[in-house]
Amino acid sequence: MSLTIAIPHNPAYSSLTANAQSVCQERGYGCRVLSEYECAQSLYKGTADIALIDPLSFARHPSELRIIPSLALSIEGCSNLGSIHFVPGKEEIQLLGLQEDVYFLRIGALCLAEKYDLFPEIKIDSAVGEDPELTNSQYDAWIAWNASQGQGALDICEEWSDFQEVPLPLVFWACKDEDSPELLELTRLCAADDIPESDEIHSITKGSDADPRIGAAHFRYSASFQASLDTVQHFMFYHRMIESVRAITLLGN
Repeated sequence: MSLTIAIPHNPAYSSLTANAQSVCQERGYGCRVLSEYECAQSLYKGTADIALIDPLSFARHPSELRIIPSLALSIEGCSNLGSIHFVPGKEEIQLLGLQEDVYFLRIGALCLAEKYDLFPEIKIDSAVGEDPELTNSQYDAWIAWNASQGQGALDICEEWSDFQEVPLPLVFWACKDEDSPELLELTRLCAADDIPESDEIHSITKGSDADPRIGAAHFRYSASFQASLDTVQHFMFYHRMIESVRAITLLGN
């Protein structure tokens, strides 16, 4: 059996893909490292048989996908993955810099709308956050990957958990096959060795004397993950980020 696996190049998801390339090499499978958008597109185009995708790519996908109920990643509370930064001295947030046009950072922008009633113009700029002082001179607020870079930065997952009270689902495995039980085991082989069911996260915010904030990363596809996936889809639909809420169909069902 020959397969091609598509994985996002984002290191934030490395726990689920740590052994993917070595497993593919051992078994003669193809392994494509792509953007999050391209991972879902590879399933649609037939250039991959299995892919690690995010909820936005799933909801926007033009054809039916089946979720592989094995490993996934969701985070509640502090994540250290990405932050919302308000520029000191700015009285109004009119222009928001977004480092990358991807699901996770877009959720950060929606958190501003939901929690603070802020609807600024959004500009996609890959240079956002590389030089915080320069970024501060160009935008009223900005959202970027990486841990917060000082006091006043809001962790995206922490903001989400604060008003939704459920973990934020980040990625999960999907395919187009109706019944390929061997894919369940393949996703487990692709993950890091001894990947736990959950792992505690401690904030690494710099420049603060406050007690470290705590979060949790969950690595299993579960009823809780599925409920969170349904929640984030309805949230994106409410904010007109997607046109419809996709039905969740599992591999083997």
